[in-house]
Amino acid sequence: LEVKRLAKQGQVEILGGLFYGGVPSMMAELDVRGQVEMLGEYWESLTGVAPDGFWMPKRVWSTELVRLMDDSGLRYGYVGSRQLLGLDGTVPPIGTLSRGGLRMPAFVLYEALSDALTCAEVSEWIDLLLSAAQHRELTTIWLDTRLWRTDEDVRRRVFDGGWLERLLNEIGGARAELHGVLPAKAFELGRPAVRLRLIEPCQPNESTASALHDVIETHPGVAQLSMRMHRASDKLREAITMMEEESLEDTWSDGLATAQRLVFAAQAPDAYLPPSDRDPQ
Repeated sequence: LEVKRLAKQGQVEILGGLFYGGVPSMMAELDVRGQVEMLGEYWESLTGVAPDGFWMPKRVWSTELVRLMDDSGLRYGYVGSRQLLGLDGTVPPIGTLSRGGLRMPAFVLYEALSDALTCAEVSEWIDLLLSAAQHRELTTIWLDTRLWRTDEDVRRRVFDGGWLERLLNEIGGARAELHGVLPAKAFELGRPAVRLRLIEPCQPNESTASALHDVIETHPGVAQLSMRMHRASDKLREAITMMEEESLEDTWSDGLATAQRLVFAAQAPDAYLPPSDRDPQ
């Protein structure tokens, strides 16, 4: 209810994406679109507001994502600065990713500042932010809340030490130099958008830029798992097509819908990640 209230009042913006957070480059295209549609419908039914932008797990893009998202109704995404080529030490606030004549805007996450947020004191971090923002109107950062569940020292500092309250107070108006802006209103601040180039293909773990085929050669099980997922997806689509052609919706639609959700859930990214990067939940 609180999320719904904040969304209706324009205080937060809901992001879409893949319902189970899969890796798009390793999924069938229909599954990508199906999960995007599934998450959009979920948020719209829960909050009354359909997502306008989207978030990718581990912030990993592939060039095909632009094409896959083109007909989804989502207008923009986020890309991590570590996955971009040719930055030369500067991080543009926003850019465009292109594929086959299609373009999609993407806010560039300033990952050095984002990493510092988890370990720096609030006043120290605000100074870093202001220093980085001297020549720009817009800076986008992200906060990985998984550390709040897995790291006792971080959890104690964030909540017991009042760190989160001080951070929200500073960003929320205590410092006149700062003001928060939701993504839908931030496009003009980020322009002119520059064309972005990806380090691609990229493995699901964003800490390196190794090509995906290197990961497959090192861990053959990744390729086998991906092929099995594609095979299950193909079989499911064949069953759904047969059901529609033979007008068996009343008999099989619920069962196949359950099977589709299970296939989607199996495409979660944890299977492809090292144990240290997996979500404990």
